[in-house]
Amino acid sequence: METSTSVVPASAEGNVQEATPPSPEEKMFELRFEHYPNKDIVTIHTRKKFFKFSSEHGMDMEKKPSDPFLKSLLRVKGVVAIGTRNYELRVTKGKVFSWEELKPIILGLMEKHFTDGLKIKELPASFPSPEYLAQCLQQGCDIRDI
Repeated sequence: METSTSVVPASAEGNVQEATPPSPEEKMFELRFEHYPNKDIVTIHTRKKFFKFSSEHGMDMEKKPSDPFLKSLLRVKGVVAIGTRNYELRVTKGKVFSWEELKPIILGLMEKHFTDGLKIKELPASFPSPEYLAQCLQQGCDIRDI
């Protein structure tokens, strides 16, 4: 792979420094899906910082989001609740919907609203370990196999 460098102005000591442009990998919009024992909930970790918001306790007129992305996401058929905090977006889907059908829509909205033309790079998803799921079942949690 060929890399290019550019010369930047000399420092006060007269040294010329070279700056290497970021690689294409660094120019991608990275995100990671985190799955839970409850298969209807997923958290998307991203470099986009969100204001704290939750739609989980009912939506009255005062609590509707002003952010266009969150408004669009709440209009997606199958999305029943969202919550944001720092660099996390938590999405709850309806039971009759699948992540396979909702994920492309969610990623499309993210790309439209805040990647600034960068391609999305999905990092490997995280899932609860079998040991953790076994502990949850022993404690009487009502979960489905992942």
